Amino acid sequence: MAHDHRDDPEVRFLAEEQGVSLESAAERIGWQAQASMLRRGLAHDFPGTFVALQVDPQDRDRLELRLYNASAAHVAEMRSRLAARGILGATDIVEASEPPAKSFEDD
Repeated sequence: MAHDHRDDPEVRFLAEEQGVSLESAAERIGWQAQASMLRRGLAHDFPGTFVALQVDPQDRDRLELRLYNASAAHVAEMRSRLAARGILGATDIVEASEPPAKSFEDD
């Protein structure tokens, strides 16, 4: 049985804002939640390669994984992690033109 999203204000807001169904809005919010959990681990495990994992509101709220000078092995590992979280199909992997910014944790 499908979950009734009519009582979820976050889902309703996104559906109205983006002009999508409640189910689509709930799916997009799920992508965002998974991305938030994954972002820190990727930044820690791939400090010279991982640039960002962010929502692209101009592209149906798809996720964009930005990598800098990533090896094929790094891309394969990141694809595996995205798949394990169920968001590989919602993520575009793109090459970044600049290396990752120094994080606050590096200080």
